[in-house]
Amino acid sequence: MEELKHYVLERICIDSDNDPYVSKKEAEKFAECIKAEKILISDAGHFNEKSGYKEFKQLLQYIK
Repeated sequence: MEELKHYVLERICIDSDNDPYVSKKEAEKFAECIKAEKILISDAGHFNEKSGYKEFKQLLQYIK
């Protein structure tokens, strides 16, 4: 993971407070591991269609 910092200068980790598959602890651990900015989106589930995500429009504000 340390090599990632050399290839990707800006890193974000987007997490939901009610993800049924990825615990808050694991999401924070991953973000810390890759030295990413942490972003929490409330009530977003796992960001999949089952959670109401056919599109992820919020993502656009972070990748511009």
